[in-house]
Amino acid sequence: DGKDVLAEARQNGWRVLSGLQDFARPGGKDLIFLGDDHLSYAIDRPVGEISYADWTEQIIKKVLELNKPFFLLIEAGRIDHAAHRNDAAAMAKEVLEFDEAFSRAVALTRLEGQTLVLATADHETGGLSLGRMKDGLAVYGYSPEVLRRIRSSTRVMAETIHGGSSCALTMREAAGIQLGLSEIQRCAQEKHQEPLALLLAAIISEKAGIAWSTTGHTGVDVGLFAAGPGRQIFQGTLDNRELRGRILEVLGL
Repeated sequence: DGKDVLAEARQNGWRVLSGLQDFARPGGKDLIFLGDDHLSYAIDRPVGEISYADWTEQIIKKVLELNKPFFLLIEAGRIDHAAHRNDAAAMAKEVLEFDEAFSRAVALTRLEGQTLVLATADHETGGLSLGRMKDGLAVYGYSPEVLRRIRSSTRVMAETIHGGSSCALTMREAAGIQLGLSEIQRCAQEKHQEPLALLLAAIISEKAGIAWSTTGHTGVDVGLFAAGPGRQIFQGTLDNRELRGRILEVLGL
C-alpha cells in the first residue's frame, strides 16, 4: 500500500532493532526483528539456527533483567503458515515448539513472581480434524505415526521435486511414504510448486487419517492459557474483544 510502517513506528517513538544485541535499556517501545524474513519451520531448521523457543527464553531473560514493568508480545506465526498449507507435520512441530516456548516463559516468570503469561491465537486455521472418511466410510481413528516419520515441510518437498527429484523418491526419503501409481501420476501432472505442496499435504493427511476443511481461517474457538498473577480473570469462554480490557486490568490501567 506504499506505507513505510517502520518509519511510522520510529516517528511514534519506537526503536526498530535487528536481534537482541541493542536491546539493553529500561523502558521504551521496541520492535525486535530476528531476521529479514520468517524463521524456518522447526521441521526444516538448519543446523546452527536458533529456535523459536530459545529466542523466547533469551528475550524474556533480557526483559526481566531490566527490572521494569513491561508488556511483551511474541508471535509464533509459522503455525498459521503451516495450517494454511494443510501441512500437518510442519504444523505439529510448530505447535510443539510453541508449547516449549510457553513452558519456558512460565518457568522463568514463576521465579520472578510478578508476571502474567498468556498464550492464545487470533483465529484457527485449516479446520483440522482427527479422522476422515475413506471410500465413503467413516474411519474411527487416525495414524499420528505417519506424521512422526516426516522430516521436512511439504514446501521443501515441492522445491526438491521441482529441482529434479522424482515424487516417489522425495516422498519416500522425506516422509517415509511409498506412493501408489495414481499418486505418482497426480504428482507428475502438477507443474507449479504451491499446488504441488498442497497435493503432497493432502496425500500425507489421507495416510495419517486426518482431514482439513479449508486452507483459510475458520470460526472454531481457540485456546486461551494463563499463568501467573491475574490468571483467574482469563477463565471461561471469552470474546476476543474482552482480552484487551482484562489485560489492562492486570496492568492496573
